Amino acid sequence: MELYQAALLDFLRPMWEYECRARREMKSSPMPWSRASEDDKPRLEQASELAKVPLSSEIKSMGENHPKLQTWRTQYGNPLDIPWLGSTHDDYPFASTLSSYVKLRRTSTTPTLRDDAALWLGAMTFGLTEIVTRIKVSETDILSPGTGGGTRVVSGARLSSFLFKWHHYMQDFMHRGAFDPEAHHRRGCELVPVLNQVLAALDEEGLQGTSLMLRAGFSLDAQVDILGALALAIGMLFNCALSIWRDVPEMQNISKQLHDTTRYFHQHPKEMCRRVMLSAGWCPYSVSKRFLASINELALLSHIVRGKPFVRKAEDEHSKCTEAGCALYTIDLTTYSVRHVDPTCHCANAAPPLQDIAKLLSSSNGGPNVVPVVHWDGMQLRVRPAADGQYVAISHVWADGLGSTTEVGLPACQIARLAELVKQIVPGTGDFWMDSLCVPREAALRTRALKLLPKTYREAAKVLVLDECVRARCAKNKPWEENLFRIVMSGLSFEYADGLADVTDQLRGINGKDSSVPRPSGSGKVALDTGDGHIPNGLEAHAFNPASLYRSCFPVITLRSAHKDSLDGWCTIDEVTDLLRLRTVTKREDEIISLSGLLPIDVDALLSLNGPDAAEQRMRATLQKLRDLPRRLPMLHTSRLNLPEFRWAPLSFTGAHEPVGGTNDTAVCTSEGLSADYSFARFESSVAIPPFCAQGLQEGFKIAIIQQGSACIYEAIFSMPADHYRSGLPRDSRIIACAAVALRTGSAQGEGVGNSAVKCDYVASVEFWCSSDAGGAVEPRAHAIAMTPDVYGLFTIGGLSNTKVLLR
Repeated sequence: MELYQAALLDFLRPMWEYECRARREMKSSPMPWSRASEDDKPRLEQASELAKVPLSSEIKSMGENHPKLQTWRTQYGNPLDIPWLGSTHDDYPFASTLSSYVKLRRTSTTPTLRDDAALWLGAMTFGLTEIVTRIKVSETDILSPGTGGGTRVVSGARLSSFLFKWHHYMQDFMHRGAFDPEAHHRRGCELVPVLNQVLAALDEEGLQGTSLMLRAGFSLDAQVDILGALALAIGMLFNCALSIWRDVPEMQNISKQLHDTTRYFHQHPKEMCRRVMLSAGWCPYSVSKRFLASINELALLSHIVRGKPFVRKAEDEHSKCTEAGCALYTIDLTTYSVRHVDPTCHCANAAPPLQDIAKLLSSSNGGPNVVPVVHWDGMQLRVRPAADGQYVAISHVWADGLGSTTEVGLPACQIARLAELVKQIVPGTGDFWMDSLCVPREAALRTRALKLLPKTYREAAKVLVLDECVRARCAKNKPWEENLFRIVMSGLSFEYADGLADVTDQLRGINGKDSSVPRPSGSGKVALDTGDGHIPNGLEAHAFNPASLYRSCFPVITLRSAHKDSLDGWCTIDEVTDLLRLRTVTKREDEIISLSGLLPIDVDALLSLNGPDAAEQRMRATLQKLRDLPRRLPMLHTSRLNLPEFRWAPLSFTGAHEPVGGTNDTAVCTSEGLSADYSFARFESSVAIPPFCAQGLQEGFKIAIIQQGSACIYEAIFSMPADHYRSGLPRDSRIIACAAVALRTGSAQGEGVGNSAVKCDYVASVEFWCSSDAGGAVEPRAHAIAMTPDVYGLFTIGGLSNTKVLLR
């Protein structure tokens, strides 16, 4: 018997030591063992000090579908239900801090880990809501039966309705004569440490090594569901607080943290949303991890996850799609067929006279080629020069069945519908340009038409965008922001279900703003230029602004809105990558040609590059022509060129989900590669590429990293092109500005490259995620992270230094 008891103690001891270590590493948790709880000195408050919220009869009587409530949710968030773990909230006094909320309710001398997890969730929902609003909330105010009457949930609808009423009261109260600005400011300052603690506690719970839920036996999926829904609700609550106390300077740092996509509390809601949307039938490419990772607004995410996918043909039409691309948008021209307006229609195709199109595209007098446009007279298509009057340029999605060439044309029913739409946009003319009618299949004529694309769109009176998803899901009587959600998830006037809408005008009109469109904020990746030899964990401040909530996600619209009256300037590479985010091209070799109106490139020289590798050759020629490139271009998470000296270069500008700008630092591109000053850190030991990557089974892996002299732990996610390097990184490999490279022997010399430049071969793009400040206990925490299933190993790097690098 004693032997079994000893064996039991030996079995339990590692578990107890693990629990003790996890508790010691929790600094911000509301639980009693955290540093924040130990230092907590809550202020006792009387019930009379709590807020009384007298609401108008209109606000009290508002139903779930009231337009004001819907508009408010659009701006501040519309979170999902949070699974409730069963703690008791009612019948306890008001707690002014998260820690005191837990201490009041943790009365059992032997609470289980599940009891503690339930209390943690209670503090992060009810406790936080009461602290921010200073209103006693009852369980019936926010809790509701789950689906099918099962376990209760924190109702996202009830919570948002409650906060809407409080927010409405506060905004009204702040404009009354009894309002005390000093007391209000003081209250905002008191909230700052609480809000900081909440975000830090979310980060701690998101880590496998310190997660209370995982230690309590909850599955990883359950943890993601709870933390994901909780983060969306907290994002809504924070947005309310940021708008009410916007004049408190410390709130700017709260906003900065809330929009920092490197924080762990951003990972779980995005992982949860992706799983929910995939199960609902969304295309994996549309809701790829990298797309969701680029969203820094939790409010926007709370709306995207609620959207229903548009079904073109069948519920499982995206079953063959992947994160790399949508099979539905991958067109096989050998089997492609155009569609009629009505599936029962069998009208004949109508096509413009090829000789008329060819005549304009091939100027006979030696002058510049002319853009041809067409006009439908009810019987046939006529051709005229675009310069003769106003016309509409039509952009469309080939997957919707409107793709064709001049020689083939389109069904007469489709042409009649298009002509009618054109007349609605620009009354008095029925002229329009569309590639399916104005770009011939014949190679020479097609080349001339492609060269005219910039001129074609620049000189159009309006641009009409046709997309079946937008047409089916958007309507003029729906909120503008709801339509924007659909537009960004679709494949600049858009056709809605009930007519046409000029989205650039509507974008200008949000909150009465004009055409001054702010540039999207930074992607949230950790920058490496600090000058002190350590990797920072900071981002630019991001002030809460409902009007700009959507702009960063709709670059094609915002750019056109910003330059609506003047398109004579060239775009930056950063703007181009934003414009092409989540887009695909049917013919990869035409991508750069289609951008000739945005970038200062030599179209004739590019068109002379043909053959099976034309797309790669044209991209290399373009980068060399531009010469001065963003220094962060090699860090894009996208496919790469497989050309000597250019394996760092993107194969395409489509598919990238992060900006490459945000800094004036540039790199110089020559035939030898990319030269720039980079910060780098050396690995102390070799990093072998995992077998599953070397075998092409997986294009990426994760490692844990600690840095000498730093109290931080990092997770580095390597994205590796499978056909580039399979042998591993040598001992003297370096991480350069979040790109893993292999050092070459010797220094670089030649065109535009200094003699001191270090030659490096590109290996992989890397994302650095700062797990936490471990408070000096780096090694134990780092080893705990390294033991998680998705981490390949633990490595050490030295301090950062700067040098000129030639990236190959």
